[in-house]
Amino acid sequence: MKSIKKSLVLRHPIEDVWCALTSAEALAEWLMPNTFREAAVGSKFKFQYDPDHLCTSGIVECEVISAKAPHSMVWRWQNGPMNAGDKMPPPMQVEWKLESVPEGTRLTLVQTGLKGQAWIIPFAMNFGWGAFLKKLLPQALKNVHSGSFTPGAIPMAKRLYKATNLPPEVTR
Repeated sequence: MKSIKKSLVLRHPIEDVWCALTSAEALAEWLMPNTFREAAVGSKFKFQYDPDHLCTSGIVECEVISAKAPHSMVWRWQNGPMNAGDKMPPPMQVEWKLESVPEGTRLTLVQTGLKGQAWIIPFAMNFGWGAFLKKLLPQALKNVHSGSFTPGAIPMAKRLYKATNLPPEVTR
């Protein structure tokens, strides 16, 4: 698998879907705890969760490498090594495309750079993106109104990650 592509139509205006992709609080509920601050080129942030068998650090280092609100955004995505002492895997790229359609917004995710990752990573990410986008993102969008997110859409126990020991700067 060289890339992952997921596309779905969400029954929400493009500004609200953009908010769900660019609000640290919304991202924390439907994706992962993070230090996201702004959708500006060069903005660095991380996703962080309790370490697991796919990433012993539990940290994904990211950088916004393109942003055209509210239509597209691209992140550089750098997973930590699977095992302590392993070298860093090559960075990947996550591209978000948003398009207004009569039913709401078509959201397309394209993740590239999977070559060179541990064999299980593309399969885990393909499954994960499917669950995040089809199950959790629509739940989070129920709490987005006029481009503003109100926390509390998805209780901590219903999220797809464990995050018990995170530093205070990480939005949960």
